[in-house]
Amino acid sequence: MNGLEKAITMGRFKDTTSDKAENEEFSENGTKQANLAGLVPTLEDMLADIRSMTILSKEAFLSYYNLIEPPFSVTGTDQRFVYLSESYRNILSSCIATVVDSMGLGVVYGQVGSGKSTLARLLTSRFEGNDEYLIAYIDDPGVAPSALLRNIMHEFRVDVPARQLEALKSYFKGFIYEQATLRDRTVILIIDEAQKLDRHTMELLRVLLNYEDGRDKLLQIILFGQTELKNKVDKRPNFRNRIVTGMNIEPMSIVEMVRLIKHRLRVAGRETPVFEEDAIALLAEVSQGLPRSACAVGWWALRLGCENDEKLISSNIVQQAAHKALRPL
Repeated sequence: MNGLEKAITMGRFKDTTSDKAENEEFSENGTKQANLAGLVPTLEDMLADIRSMTILSKEAFLSYYNLIEPPFSVTGTDQRFVYLSESYRNILSSCIATVVDSMGLGVVYGQVGSGKSTLARLLTSRFEGNDEYLIAYIDDPGVAPSALLRNIMHEFRVDVPARQLEALKSYFKGFIYEQATLRDRTVILIIDEAQKLDRHTMELLRVLLNYEDGRDKLLQIILFGQTELKNKVDKRPNFRNRIVTGMNIEPMSIVEMVRLIKHRLRVAGRETPVFEEDAIALLAEVSQGLPRSACAVGWWALRLGCENDEKLISSNIVQQAAHKALRPL
């Protein structure tokens, strides 16, 4: 039974087609036309349907599964929920070594949803609060060179009266020289969404990397960007040749994805299983090694599981969740 038939059965819309005298009209050329006016829902009827829809609140499915907070948020980078895969560990270790040894430039590539921003925030937090390091985090580098440099200096809490690029570069060079030589601090710049850099801002970063004290690089830069960043870097050999750490975020294995899902549920307050074993394996598989996809499917699975009164979520629910979260647009 389709939605219109159901509506008629429930008596919402009057079926007037049973009375031919009232529901058939003759056009000017004598052709009979069915009068369907009684079967077409009005705007008021449709709005009433929408208002009557049951909206499952976040609190409802959290309570249903004995969770104290959402385990599958796709926004934010709460470090409690991060699962350190082997690829994550290797990348963080290499980036930290690049900074600590003042080697200059590191670049991390990853596809959408692989956890670039998570890694960028983790790396930033590794040095925050340590007086030996001064760190700035930029997540929107898609601006003109002068604006980017002003934003960088703003993150370092430096007031700059100048607006011209050459004056800004001179001022910034003096600032990092003072930090490195007089205060013995390592100056670090973390740039997320680095695929937004263009040839002009990449040239600016190349120039900033040239600043040295005769011994070490005065500025350590770590870029995190989507895979198209690699194409941009490869087109600029004078920039690419300065990279001492270039790494790609590998998709997590199915085993790692299962561990990630269980870790998130545990942090959210659930110690016992929420998914059947084959269901959690399916969730890991359909996510294709991408944490963001796992979170999107997991969120839908909790909602659908609650709606269908499944205390232990089945593979069928995960399939429905994957269809909602991952279907092509």
